[in-house]
Amino acid sequence: MTFLFDVILILISAFLGGQLARRFNVPVVVGQLIAGLIIGPGGLNLVHLTPSIQALANLGVIILMFLAGLNSDIQLLRRYLKPSLVIATLGILVPMGLTSWFGTLIGWPVKDALFLGVIFSATSVSITVAVLREMNQLRSREGTTILGAAVADDVLTVILLGLTVTLTGERLSGQITAGLNSLLVITMQALFFVVVFLAAKYVIPKLLNLAGAIETPYAVTLVALIVGLVFAEAAELIGLSAITGSFFAGLAISQHPVQKRVDNQISALGYLLLIPIFFISIGLEMKGAGVIQQLPLFLALTILAVITKLIGAGFGAHLMGFKWQSSFMIGAGMVSRGEVALIIAQIIYVNKLLSIDQYSAIIGAVIASTIISPFILKMSHKLLKAH
Repeated sequence: MTFLFDVILILISAFLGGQLARRFNVPVVVGQLIAGLIIGPGGLNLVHLTPSIQALANLGVIILMFLAGLNSDIQLLRRYLKPSLVIATLGILVPMGLTSWFGTLIGWPVKDALFLGVIFSATSVSITVAVLREMNQLRSREGTTILGAAVADDVLTVILLGLTVTLTGERLSGQITAGLNSLLVITMQALFFVVVFLAAKYVIPKLLNLAGAIETPYAVTLVALIVGLVFAEAAELIGLSAITGSFFAGLAISQHPVQKRVDNQISALGYLLLIPIFFISIGLEMKGAGVIQQLPLFLALTILAVITKLIGAGFGAHLMGFKWQSSFMIGAGMVSRGEVALIIAQIIYVNKLLSIDQYSAIIGAVIASTIISPFILKMSHKLLKAH
């Protein structure tokens, strides 16, 4: 099949999946994730995750997180910085510890068990962002805390991967992960946030004002989009994920008067084409045969993936003064593993750091937790509203 035919099929599937989800009062993103499973190798085998589709999906998640930053309240993020750090830390340590322990219980070598723990310690907030946006909760105290914790989680997971590589005596190859265990990389990552702050204060406003003086249509939005992509690329080059860079770019532009215009125009681009492709692409990752062969492991890892994040992040939120209903919602918002865990799993797999053949079960559990998380998040929001 041609690339264009694949895109057409993906968009039709995303639309139908979303409409069915609305009909059954389920988050739209769940319908799109399941649509990806149906048309992908795990279902009808109509569409495969080709490099071209993957590239569009990568752009989709970058734009999704750019829009999340664009619609965030920076004052609330500052206010909930400390809770976010505590939630992110416990939301990493609990899954890392319990999943690694589970690995040793079923007889895996300690090294394999540790890397399994690293995979399931990651959080991907992109799915959560879509659900929070649908529920109009992005600027709530719970939504803001989830966003802050997810950004902190991204940084801490990268550091955790580097420490695990060092402890096991392994080495990573590749441009992004090379030297991950060195103090230099951590310093560069800290410097990245300093540069982001300075750019947000002194450079980005001037660029947007300059673009506003140009009479070319969409000049301001184009400059804003370029800023988002530059931040995403810079973050990825120093070992952070691209979505962290794009989120901070959106956050910087959210302070400018052009915020609404940029949001409207980039939302149209994102939600018409790129973001649905991203959600469908997650479903395309699932390989049904491998999961069925390792069904007990798949089920155990899926349950662990959900429970450990709920306990770790939820308890962290309660420690920081949130009521149990709010803590449950924050924990639910951190359950999704999504593309971050898939990327880490791929890094570990490519570098042959897992000597096991249960890779399909691991990927399946990552995707299953991603599909389950919107249901838990929506249920937690209903419980919160009831109280």
